Amino acid sequence: MQAAKVNFLAELERVVRGERTTIDPRALLFVAAEVILEGRKADERDSERIPSPNAPLNVIAFPTR
Repeated sequence: MQAAKVNFLAELERVVRGERTTIDPRALLFVAAEVILEGRKADERDSERIPSPNAPLNVIAFPTR
């Protein structure tokens, strides 16, 4: 399959309207799957960095005078 520069959103709009795409629909499916998987990975990374509101706080107690 040869690589081609296409407007991905325009091609998806054609699919939604039931029109023929200018590229192989399998290529659209492949790109969409890649985008979804990358988004999921980013969400998982973000959720690891952001503490849950129910998570105990890591507070260090300093002696007071």
